[in-house]
Amino acid sequence: MFFLKDERGGILPFTISVLGVIILAGALAVNTVRVEHRRSVSQSILDICVLNSAAQRQTLPPREALDDCLVKHGFEAEITAFEATTGRTKSVTASAETSLESFFLRETQTYDIGVASSAAEALTNLEIVLALDVSASLLTAGGGSALPFADLKAAAKQFVATMLAEDTQGRVQITLLPYSSHVNLGADLAAVFNVSNAPQNMMVNGAQVGPDVTQKRCVDVPASGFGQTAISRTTALQAVPFVDTLGSTSQSTSYVAPTNATFAVAQLQNTVCSFFRLAPSPSTSNVVRLPDFTAAGQQGTVDTVAERIAALQARIDGLQATGETSINLGMRWALAFLDPSMRPVFGDFASQGRMPEMSANFPTDFGNATGVKVVVLMSDGTNRTEARMPDNLARGPSPFWIGNDGNMSWFNAARSGASKYWVPHNATWQAMPWQNATNSGAAARQMDYEEVWRRMKVSYVAWHFHARSVSQATGSANNAARAAAYSAAMNTYLPSANSITDSTKDTQLTQACNAARLQGIYVYSLLFQTATTSSPTLASCATAPSMSYNATPADLQAAFAAIALHISMLQLNE
Repeated sequence: MFFLKDERGGILPFTISVLGVIILAGALAVNTVRVEHRRSVSQSILDICVLNSAAQRQTLPPREALDDCLVKHGFEAEITAFEATTGRTKSVTASAETSLESFFLRETQTYDIGVASSAAEALTNLEIVLALDVSASLLTAGGGSALPFADLKAAAKQFVATMLAEDTQGRVQITLLPYSSHVNLGADLAAVFNVSNAPQNMMVNGAQVGPDVTQKRCVDVPASGFGQTAISRTTALQAVPFVDTLGSTSQSTSYVAPTNATFAVAQLQNTVCSFFRLAPSPSTSNVVRLPDFTAAGQQGTVDTVAERIAALQARIDGLQATGETSINLGMRWALAFLDPSMRPVFGDFASQGRMPEMSANFPTDFGNATGVKVVVLMSDGTNRTEARMPDNLARGPSPFWIGNDGNMSWFNAARSGASKYWVPHNATWQAMPWQNATNSGAAARQMDYEEVWRRMKVSYVAWHFHARSVSQATGSANNAARAAAYSAAMNTYLPSANSITDSTKDTQLTQACNAARLQGIYVYSLLFQTATTSSPTLASCATAPSMSYNATPADLQAAFAAIALHISMLQLNE
């Protein structure tokens, strides 16, 4: 059987059918793309505007801020639901709907498009301790004509202005902590700790002896306390005595009176507890300042951001450079003021009108998700060995006597013979303490060591009582004898065996830095490069290598600005 081959047929109907399917699929694809584009654009705009209205820095009411933003972005949908909350956590939730008609379809269809967005921003508490080295080496000019100390002040002032610039709600708390040989707490802050033997103003026969020391409050931190953050308010802390160990004297054979303001009189700025007598009186220069701390009844002077910045900058301007370097103590006290155990202290000061009410909530607990704790630790060099006077030579009966005419004598028990009292003003030895030229009137009075050091520098005592008593004659042999006597006296009053060495301070600094890491405290270290030796221990104290900065006087402000920017990023990320 045969079949005929016939290639004629109806391909056209098939082609038309396929073409129709293609056109329909294309129309559906176009409409799908259009719907997705509208949805994507609407979602993006709504996300942007919800974030904007939820921002803590947004000054407009949330709904007003949202509507204003949507109009500016040409938002084509209609808000169907809105909810906002304000407070420490500000949140905004919004929903919107829009529609889109189809293209290319025989019967027009309407696509309903819905979008929703929500955002929240919590206020992050930022607690900063700005620990600034104010040792005397900052008074040594570097390569330029300006002193490094002036550069430090300018950079620190810019830093606090940056950090406080938009803090209208008091969530940024900055403690200013200057340090050199020690950290001076000042009278108000020292009063909250159990401090013993704090220097007091001394009165003799109704007259004050020596300077006003009411703000001079440095204390010794127990060696065992550097591995923790809190400093107990009940444990006894020994106050550092008032002794002018840093001042110099005139080493001549001629008599210099103990009232000589340049070479004899003990000066506030020459003690290891850094302090200066500047206006207003009593001075708080070089004293720790808690956040927005003021005198009683003066909180109204730090109400605005501008006033808070100005008050803190004024304190920075008032800092004075003196003493040696104890980075370990600067870091140790910085941790104490970030520890939650200080919250009752902040609360008490707030209730007394010395700090803002907001400050009563600080320091926050460690690990609190709403807070970031930061130490900015700045120094221009290494820890320095510090000479310390033994307690028995700082307090208690002394071998020094004062006559009723104000002249003094010194009892030298080691001298042979009956004449054991050296009288500097007439360069003689005698058997009794000097009373006056006629040995009449009130008897000579034995001074306590506290009175001796309140009146005179250690160097003056060592030279004009010890060295000059050996000989007043000239010549190399006599000069050598006086020099040996002076050195022996200085080593007696400030023995090397009683010193706190730089290596001990480095160990204590390392312990304090490790304690900061354990509690999640961020540490920025800033080495201010001058002529002094750099400190590897300071660099290693930083939380991360990227948080350790080296800066010359010329770029110190840039370093502080970089730290401020990094802290702001931490605040956002937290």
